[in-house]
Amino acid sequence: MILYAITAVMFLTIDCVMLTLVMKPIFTRHLSDAMQDSQMLAPAGLFYLAYVAGLVFLVLIPVLRDAATGRAALHGAIIGAMAYGADKFTSMSIMKAW
Repeated sequence: MILYAITAVMFLTIDCVMLTLVMKPIFTRHLSDAMQDSQMLAPAGLFYLAYVAGLVFLVLIPVLRDAATGRAALHGAIIGAMAYGADKFTSMSIMKAW
């Protein structure tokens, strides 16, 4: 449980740094009218708690049960690609100048 919490906090921290230092300037330049005045950390925190729980359930528990590290890497990569794809394809489908 402690490792789960540490992992979720780590993902949230990395996301905050990425959103603040890398993405915010890009979004401000191109989407300033559609942006919040300040970041909302609660939705991001809830997402990462749920995302890490999904990774634990779908990747970590099976690898610990079956001792199949290669399969865990594959499953983790598939879940990561699905999450990335959901974000990018949703944005593409709703934004004019994607």
